[in-house]
Amino acid sequence: MNILYVIPVFILGFTFMWLFVTGLISFVGGWYSLAKTHPAPERSLGRGAEYSFQSVRIGLMGNYRTCVNVTVLGEGLLLCPIVLYRFLHRPIFLPWDRMANHREANIFFMKRISFTAGGKKIVIGGRSAEDIWKKVKGGC
Repeated sequence: MNILYVIPVFILGFTFMWLFVTGLISFVGGWYSLAKTHPAPERSLGRGAEYSFQSVRIGLMGNYRTCVNVTVLGEGLLLCPIVLYRFLHRPIFLPWDRMANHREANIFFMKRISFTAGGKKIVIGGRSAEDIWKKVKGGC
C-alpha cells in the first residue's frame, strides 16, 4: 500500500469522526434543542460585553469547557461556540426574563452562575459569570 493514500484517508476519517462527535454532543447534551427554542435573532443585538473561551454546561451531558463565547447584552445572553464546535451548534440567545432559579457559587476562586432556561439547567463559569449575575439580579 502506498503511504500517500494514508494521509488523505486519515484526514477524511478524522474530519467525519469530529463532525459525528460534535453533532452527537449537541443532541445528547441539549444544545440543539435549546438553540431550536431560543435561536439567536438574525438582526444585530447591539454591543455587549464579550467573553471568549468560557465554560458552559447544559444539563448533565453537555459540557463545553472553555469553548463558548458569551456575550452579555442589555436584552439577554448570547452563547456561541468557537469555530471548531459549530457543527449543529447554532448560537443561543437567552432573554433575561426567560431565566429562572438563579444561583451563584464560588468554586476554587472562580465564580459560577447557574439558572434554568428552556427546561434545561445551565451553568456558566469564567469571567462572564460576575457580569451575568449582575444582570439577572437587576443590577447595572
